[in-house]
Amino acid sequence: MKELSIITGGNSGLGYAIAVKLVAQKKNVALIGRDADKLDKCCASLKAKGTGAEVLAFAGDISDESFAKKVFMSLAADQWGISNLFNCAGVGRFGKPEENTREKIDIAFSASLIGIIVMSTQAVAAMQATGGNIINVMSSAALKGNPNETIYCAAKWGARGYTEALKAYLKGSKTKVIGVYPGGMKTPFWNEACGMMPDTSKFMDPDEVADEILYAVHPRTSMYVSDISVDRK
Repeated sequence: MKELSIITGGNSGLGYAIAVKLVAQKKNVALIGRDADKLDKCCASLKAKGTGAEVLAFAGDISDESFAKKVFMSLAADQWGISNLFNCAGVGRFGKPEENTREKIDIAFSASLIGIIVMSTQAVAAMQATGGNIINVMSSAALKGNPNETIYCAAKWGARGYTEALKAYLKGSKTKVIGVYPGGMKTPFWNEACGMMPDTSKFMDPDEVADEILYAVHPRTSMYVSDISVDRK
């Protein structure tokens, strides 16, 4: 059975940075994102590196249970073993609390909380026999409250609670859960969250954050890294 890493939000930012590094190591990846055209371009770029790694793509909404099931069923039918699930997808909606709308709440929660739960649910079942890693990339906003980020913090704190509970449930099993809490990175996320790109000159490089995450995922004999906080200097 061939091994594969699934990466949600794999067509941009940190997710794509992780994909680039895995493909460079000749490891197979499956990218998931909403934008089919963007996914196709990312896959073509990864395949052009010529490492021999297989690159798959699935366009859809990770908060949609039927979509998630189809992804995992398709991979199982093709005899893929899931070694890692990188839950990198996330959407932010920032603003004053009195400006919150149900639409903003639904958008933020769908990607940043519900999507993590839906995808992880499928991964737990897929990894039951062979084990693997579920890496939930959240944010430093899951560790503290930030002004003008009430919805975003709520979604991320929910994701953190789910991560901790899943970690407790899977303790002693072959499947490990890793919570990742990065600070601000130089990615398109900010344009999507704020409607404008803030000054990200002092933010972290997603390539460097990807290195830290992949180091934590590296197999160890008697222990594993369960949480990663990555902050800029």
